[in-house]
Amino acid sequence: MVRRQRTVVLCTSAVSVLVIASALIFVFCDRGTDINGLMYSAVEIEAGFGDYPAKGSGFILSSDQDSILIVTNCHVISDALGESVSNINVRFFNESGWHGAKVLSSDKTLDIAFLTVEGSTDAKPVKDGNSRSLSYGDCVYAVGNSAGLGMSISSGIISVPLVNVTYRGTDRVMIQTDVDLNKGGSGGPLFDREGGAIGMMTLRYTGSDNSVRGISYAIPMSTIRQYAESLDI
Repeated sequence: MVRRQRTVVLCTSAVSVLVIASALIFVFCDRGTDINGLMYSAVEIEAGFGDYPAKGSGFILSSDQDSILIVTNCHVISDALGESVSNINVRFFNESGWHGAKVLSSDKTLDIAFLTVEGSTDAKPVKDGNSRSLSYGDCVYAVGNSAGLGMSISSGIISVPLVNVTYRGTDRVMIQTDVDLNKGGSGGPLFDREGGAIGMMTLRYTGSDNSVRGISYAIPMSTIRQYAESLDI
């Protein structure tokens, strides 16, 4: 009985430490950032037909009275062969209905896709942060359709500001963060503590036995903007 009681106490203490640590990180990160406001720049994405479409995330780059420009990962809107599916729908955080989206351009190697939605919305485009001036330990927020359960927000830190990663057979520079990326969260924005978008959550490292947690990678915002500029978007 004594051993069992000690075990319970230790486990409870460990959980308490984790909860307190998570709370401290979130409080430390909050320096006047409009947390709720960040949610309005992100969108849910469903791609494909049938009862079980692929689910992912994206965020608004720009909008006007006629159309809304959204960026997401190419793999979010692609089938098993890597080809863009024809049925893509997005839902804004402040709305309950879905809107049909069209692929404006996509790049499998970069894993970036631009979508357009006709019409206007009250949802706001992201404000760009500086993905080239990050530091170890900087606080960040990630917004996404985690596990396909709807939009949510998580906080963490920059683990490595810019790191070389081999992804899809190509070496590229990405941002490493300890914010866990769950299925459905790909394509969502990564914000700095001032609320500026610094990247797009893209992949996570799980190890050969799928046991590794807390190693996720985001495509820098500078890479996204460079691709957009090359398309004259």
